[in-house]
Amino acid sequence: MLEEINSIFCHIDMDAFFVSAELRERPELKGKPVAVGGGVGDRLGVVASASYEAREFGVKSGMPIFKAKSLCPSLVVLRPRHRDYGRLSARVMEIIKTVSPDVYPLSIDEALVDLKGVMRIWKSPLKAAHEIVTRVKKELNLPCSAGISRFPRIAKFCAKIAKPHGIVWVMDRYEDTFMEGYSVDLVPYFGDATRRFFYSKGIFKVGQLIESFPVFWLKFLLSNPVFNKYPKSISSETTLDKNTMNRKKVKAILKSLCEKVGKEMRGYGFAAKEIAVKVRYSDFRNFSATLTGQYLIFDDEIIAKALKLFDEADCLPLSIRLVGVRLSNFVKEESILLFPSPEEYCKKSRLFKTVDSLRDKYGFSSIHLG
Repeated sequence: MLEEINSIFCHIDMDAFFVSAELRERPELKGKPVAVGGGVGDRLGVVASASYEAREFGVKSGMPIFKAKSLCPSLVVLRPRHRDYGRLSARVMEIIKTVSPDVYPLSIDEALVDLKGVMRIWKSPLKAAHEIVTRVKKELNLPCSAGISRFPRIAKFCAKIAKPHGIVWVMDRYEDTFMEGYSVDLVPYFGDATRRFFYSKGIFKVGQLIESFPVFWLKFLLSNPVFNKYPKSISSETTLDKNTMNRKKVKAILKSLCEKVGKEMRGYGFAAKEIAVKVRYSDFRNFSATLTGQYLIFDDEIIAKALKLFDEADCLPLSIRLVGVRLSNFVKEESILLFPSPEEYCKKSRLFKTVDSLRDKYGFSSIHLG
């Protein structure tokens, strides 16, 4: 079965993207431990990106900045500039599309490239990947790594182990042999629950997994992360610059997050049947509240439900560190009866199409609900 598959994918993964973007403007920081986080002070949320010099001290993405500073006192922390990163990401994608038109962005710093249709031009997938990696570095001064395989998930794994600024190609029919010695911890798309299950079965290496669960491994190889272009959920959360007891401030932040996820959801033409709000306190305990069964599309509805859920989730008299909102259980907007009055729906639909259009043109923060 697998012998008949002749696809060829290249996974492009930017190296420490946010940090690399900052070093373009701050070359004097090259070779130093650098992290992108935000704001001033040590208690400033979490690390979004860390240089490889910082990683040698144990600093990694998702780590609280105060902990990162304790591990690496010389760490330079820079505020994120997400709009700049978005523009650079778009330019990276433009370069990739000159090599192959079949590009599937997976995130702001990753893309899957289908090379099958351009092999007559490039002759070798290694040559195509080298073209992307070298041009991104030459034209944008940004390092990236590439992984090549006929299976998208193996290509992603190859890009991971190719870092920094390298290329790894697994030849056809050698995937199992190549992977068998690696730890299951390194395999992409394996969550904590999956890894714990493997550990409970005495499985720590990919080779053991292939031998014990061949059908699972086959399904893993054949899965393509870009076939389902619609998300199962849309979420956004913010770690506050400083822990706060000010619930009014937290609710204002939550409103902005609701507008953000609402805009993204409407872009897919979805309505959400489930909304959840999460609160993290200064002692790192998390609490959440969920509401299901009501169709949500527009910002005012999402905000109203989110504020109600916030009051439920906010159950401790402690300062708050993080707040977030998630929409899920989507249905197509046009497939449900949204309002008793079609006129009311049409009026709100036109309003929020205008709002979303203005945000696209002038930036998200250009307009908010009163």
